[in-house]
Amino acid sequence: MNLFAWYKLPQAVSRKTWLLSAMILISVSLRAQLCTGSLGDPVVKINFGSGASTHGTELGSNITSYTWTTADFPNDGLYTIESRTNTPSTWWTTTDHTGNGYMMVVNASFSITDFFYKNTVTGLCPNTTYEFAAWVMNLLRYTDTSTPNITFTIETTDGTILNSYTTGDIPKQNSARWKQYGMYFTTPSDISTVVIRMRNNKVGAAPGNDIALDDITFRACGPTVTAAIDNMAVTSTEVCRNDSTVFVLKGTVGTGYSSPAYQWQVSTDSGVTWTDIDGSTATTYTRQPSLPGLFWYRMASAQSSNIGSVSCRVVSNLIVIKVDENPVTAASSNHPACLGEDLLLSSAKGGSIYS
Repeated sequence: MNLFAWYKLPQAVSRKTWLLSAMILISVSLRAQLCTGSLGDPVVKINFGSGASTHGTELGSNITSYTWTTADFPNDGLYTIESRTNTPSTWWTTTDHTGNGYMMVVNASFSITDFFYKNTVTGLCPNTTYEFAAWVMNLLRYTDTSTPNITFTIETTDGTILNSYTTGDIPKQNSARWKQYGMYFTTPSDISTVVIRMRNNKVGAAPGNDIALDDITFRACGPTVTAAIDNMAVTSTEVCRNDSTVFVLKGTVGTGYSSPAYQWQVSTDSGVTWTDIDGSTATTYTRQPSLPGLFWYRMASAQSSNIGSVSCRVVSNLIVIKVDENPVTAASSNHPACLGEDLLLSSAKGGSIYS
């Protein structure tokens, strides 16, 4: 969206006031790039994997224009996939964004015709808003003579740019800091496949324009979706086996969809995989008592025409219901004891509170 498109300057406004207004609008334009509502599951999620070795797997030549190396400190024009940087005389020592996997580490080339990352995204819904984002770190610790600057582009398969966002210079920090950059855009009615790209805008230097990239995502962006256990106003609870409580889960969706649809989902593996609950397509879901286990719930929402596609939905926060197995009580003593001897009672087992 071009924020200047709707701004009409009144004749009576002074030049100074106009400049101040323009500066405010530009500031909003630069800041307001990431989704401010709810997000869906990633259609693309690149976290570069994880493993016990120092270095991960080489990317394909169609993914980046840089050359692969297994050096901990790549030379200009090279990149590596590693779990930790370890060149404290030049770079910050850091793990990946989440601290449990690999990241892409790039020493920018002396050309500015290159791109750090590129991927093709398919199966998109028309007239749907998506967010394209990545976590970035300026690795330079002491001196940076060419500050990183990246342009995110969303293109058609023939190279036509549909939307773009430039980070501006990513400054050197006083500590190892990851920051998320990105943008959102709405797909045209006739496009279901796009190419996402992160272009380099600055020359490499010695030292300069050295970055780490992680958790590159592309996912649906929509109205804010929230969920809670109705009448309790909480998002988690714990009950025992044979508890007969029936929980009513309630979701709400902010404005944004002209014809919203809903789908409740459940996960029994802590959110790794989600399953649609048959027939649960209203803003409330009635959960009946169940066998012991840990159950995660959430409500998905999308335009009614797109609710059948997981690539087009946004999802709520999580509701967690834990059903505990009843403890197996076991208590014993040193019975029989003789007159004058102590009677020793052992603790029961299987519970957390005893009386």
